Amino acid sequence: MKGLSTSWHKLSADRRLSKPQRILWIAFNLFNNALPRIDIDERVRELKFCLAEHELDELWDRIADTSSPSRRLCDLFWMSLPWPAISTELTAASVVEVGCGSGVYGRLLERTLGECFRSYVGIDIKSNEQWKDFDAPRFRFEVGTASDARRFLLGANLILTQSALEHFEDDLLYFRQVSTHVLGSKYPILQVHLMPSASCITTFPWHGIREYTPRTVSKITRLFGIETKPYLFWLGGSRCNQIHRKFITWPLFRYGVDLRYAESAKYLRSLRSAILDDFRGGASNPAFYALVLASNFKSDPFALGVSK
Repeated sequence: MKGLSTSWHKLSADRRLSKPQRILWIAFNLFNNALPRIDIDERVRELKFCLAEHELDELWDRIADTSSPSRRLCDLFWMSLPWPAISTELTAASVVEVGCGSGVYGRLLERTLGECFRSYVGIDIKSNEQWKDFDAPRFRFEVGTASDARRFLLGANLILTQSALEHFEDDLLYFRQVSTHVLGSKYPILQVHLMPSASCITTFPWHGIREYTPRTVSKITRLFGIETKPYLFWLGGSRCNQIHRKFITWPLFRYGVDLRYAESAKYLRSLRSAILDDFRGGASNPAFYALVLASNFKSDPFALGVSK
């Protein structure tokens, strides 16, 4: 059905692709990522995520050493959101995460939100052994898909995805359900979606269905009305992409070795330097995106961007 996806193809690398299909996947996504700054939603405010060096150092050891550059940037972003201001708006956070995996971001939000955290519902296409380690009733997990998200959204005011949208065959269908939920609600609702940028086609190719650009993100934001303020944060840039290719992409392709493990100390030093370079520089190609949608908010917690 037309208009259910931000991409015009549904060739998924989550399924085993033949060599011809792998070539097609690259070609299809290059085409889908073309003209990234055409037909952009004028309401979207693009911001660069940036931390001072001392802020980066405060958070550095709270993230696993083996995290990829994009995953580390995502975790830094999550931990640096203006949570006190967000908590004031939400009062009590009822969280829904589609594509939750082990539920690790439920734990992060429980720690970060403190008394504001009320409940978490994690949905994934298959169950995870770690779900049993979470305490009910504040944590609940369900096997389900993004196409069936509406049945989990009742009462939700914090809706998130982490590196999941690229795996949704019909990502716009998912957002249409969220939009219906937002339009029928008068209370504040925050969405945070972390997604691969177009540059990810060379850092981790054959991952999911698609990458995203400001043009394709605009297909999402246009589903939401004037009650929603959309922000698109740039996470990292070309230096982080270089580190990913140097330590992960090319060694795995050529030798089947991931240098994050074989040269861990060197990897961490290089990554920290790259992140700081991207924070300080004027990167033209983000390593990843964070789409934030704030609906029915009385204030603007993101007026000055994101920092600790």
